[in-house]
Amino acid sequence: MTVTTNFGDTHKGGVINVIPQQAAGKIAHVSGVVDKSGWCPVHLDTFESKLKKMSMLLVMQV
Repeated sequence: MTVTTNFGDTHKGGVINVIPQQAAGKIAHVSGVVDKSGWCPVHLDTFESKLKKMSMLLVMQV
């Protein structure tokens, strides 16, 4: 199997695992912790949201 990416790179393999573009989930958007990039900016030492003061931010994909 051969796959060509949007960047023009070609990859061959017997098994190719395609991972779709990632973004924050609906609960993160509803909670107001997603920025313009589509991600949740956090303080790396505590993982606290940089956008909203919360005691805990738990985002799960179901």
